[in-house]
Amino acid sequence: MSFIIRKATSQDSEQMGHVHYNAWIETYTGKINNNYLKELSVRKSVRMFQRIKCKNHLVLVIDDNIVGFIGFMKARDEDLNEDYGEIPGMYILKKYHGLGYGRELLTNAVTKLKEQGFKKIVLWVLDSNNNAISFYEKFGFVFEGKSKDEILVTPIRELRYIYRV
Repeated sequence: MSFIIRKATSQDSEQMGHVHYNAWIETYTGKINNNYLKELSVRKSVRMFQRIKCKNHLVLVIDDNIVGFIGFMKARDEDLNEDYGEIPGMYILKKYHGLGYGRELLTNAVTKLKEQGFKKIVLWVLDSNNNAISFYEKFGFVFEGKSKDEILVTPIRELRYIYRV
């Protein structure tokens, strides 16, 4: 199946919102509180991407449809210096998992961050998301020992992973 990866534009907000919402439901059902998932909607996701104008995102396009995306930016964690970039999220519709598209998206985002001068890249992953943990570890990300708790109706734990460029 042919695909392209390109920089997202503000015109992509609707399709990205659909991917964001559906990927959340596919990925996190059974892993986080169902009441939190019920509060999500395609409309909320679309508005989020309209607000940020899809800046610092790459999209995965198959048959003229966005089926995945990844964000990249300067790291937001206060304990990290200017050497750190961040992948704030990567979402691909489940139908396209295991076909190499995630690796392509991540490789492209790492290249963008490297071009911006970052020497290390961090990302946070839900501790019960074993598929994502395995994927990131195969790519070369390493759990560096830091975790944080968030409340999504009930507490969840996220783990911080680091990749050295």
